[in-house]
Amino acid sequence: MAVVAVLLSAGVGTGSAAPYTVWSCQGPNGEPLGGGAWTASTTGTGASASTDCTTGMRAGLPAGRSSTRAAGTLNLTAPAGTRITSFELARTLRASVGGLFSTGYVANVSSIDPTGPLGAGCSGAGLSLPSTCSVGDPPLAASGVSIQGIALTAACAQDGCPSATPAAEATLARSRVVIDDPRAPTVAGVSGDLKDSGHVARSLTIAATDVGGGIASISANVDGGAAVVSPTGGTCAPPFSSAQPCPTAREATFGIDTAPLRRGDHVATGTIVDAAGTTTAWGPVPFVVPADGATDAGPLPAGAVPVPVSPGTTPDGAAVPSARLTFQGRSTKTGRRIPTGYLRTQGGAPLAGVVVRMTRTQTGVENPRTVALKPVRTARDGRFVGAPLPEGAWTVAGAADVSSGTVSASIRLRTGLRISARPSPTRLRTGALMVLSGRLTGAGPAKAGVRVRIQTIIRGRYTTVAAVRTRSNGRWQWRHRFTKVSRPTLFAFRALVPGEGETWPWSPASRRAATVRVDPR
Repeated sequence: MAVVAVLLSAGVGTGSAAPYTVWSCQGPNGEPLGGGAWTASTTGTGASASTDCTTGMRAGLPAGRSSTRAAGTLNLTAPAGTRITSFELARTLRASVGGLFSTGYVANVSSIDPTGPLGAGCSGAGLSLPSTCSVGDPPLAASGVSIQGIALTAACAQDGCPSATPAAEATLARSRVVIDDPRAPTVAGVSGDLKDSGHVARSLTIAATDVGGGIASISANVDGGAAVVSPTGGTCAPPFSSAQPCPTAREATFGIDTAPLRRGDHVATGTIVDAAGTTTAWGPVPFVVPADGATDAGPLPAGAVPVPVSPGTTPDGAAVPSARLTFQGRSTKTGRRIPTGYLRTQGGAPLAGVVVRMTRTQTGVENPRTVALKPVRTARDGRFVGAPLPEGAWTVAGAADVSSGTVSASIRLRTGLRISARPSPTRLRTGALMVLSGRLTGAGPAKAGVRVRIQTIIRGRYTTVAAVRTRSNGRWQWRHRFTKVSRPTLFAFRALVPGEGETWPWSPASRRAATVRVDPR
């Protein structure tokens, strides 16, 4: 069958803004590189510009010749959606400037979006005497900026610039520019040829797009095993010498030989990585191997990158589930319990988009009831999350249909049991009546009729002196009249739910009440 992944192919980026570095003419280790990150342009007559690193990247006007509003420019512009955050330019600026009648020649470095000067430049403004301006070492460097581009310009900035040597010139020996790429690559589509019977060579084609530095590589694996990487290559191999070194859209086709795989459910997953190293996951894409026993798988699709698979074994005649369902539990801020879990293949790879049916059954009550919960679907990582359970103790059972049949599991979840105890009054005389009351919470439907032991300290240890049962709302009350107190005495009471019986799912819970003082008449 053809795989058209909608939910399954949705990708999630693992990083936010990430930088990549663009080098020109010279790499990080001094290796020669091209000047493709820069573009050359000219306006007017006589201006020239070149990005050829072998002869020198330069922009300028011819010496010894007059010029009229002409300019040569070298531009490096970051891709749409990215920004330049730091740079280092080994540039040299030279121009004939000044004079009673200004020569009008300029050589400078400026930023693009926003526009403004970057470092010192050559300009004749305010100079009464003609001179030669030269700006060179040290290299122009800046960090912590946010600009769209950089321009090196040599120009005649007025209607008539006289003959001069030099006129205007900007040269660039090498550059290093860091570009911040804030967006992760995206999955454009997952397609391929997956068949339902027999062992065949299957293919998956992953289409990816990126706004920024482009797609550097696409990888794939089966059941979380060893991954194979399909690199883009070309200018997309670091050190980068282009402002957008990798293509903004590309596809990679992977071949999966299913012959060695054990029968049952399997998944293919992988990643897409852009030039900045930001990763987006694709998949999981589920597929089924219907039977054991390797057969001739046939050739992989032309141009497909083979994905390594791990052989699986199944005992002859044994009915081995192709997946496993596991339960977990977590709590809300109010203490209610939520059933969660995972559906994975036997190899541990997630199964996404599978419906998990669940029920809850009360425990701790004489006549437990079973109620069906709303079905949920597993997410990309195989995880499922049910609705919060009511207060109480529950056995949650779940089942999911996979290729080998139905897999099931269960878990016992309960809210915390709490009991309160408060005496009234806390000071009285012999013959007066004290009421000790409280409430049992956390037991849900099981809170009615629960036995509460009333204890006080006798000879240094708590001893049960009475027992009561909770009402339907969990409240309880014990009344006691002190008749044999002949001297001032302090009584320390506590309420205890002992956790008796095989069906009671909670551990003992207790609460100490405030001390009661009894004085003789």
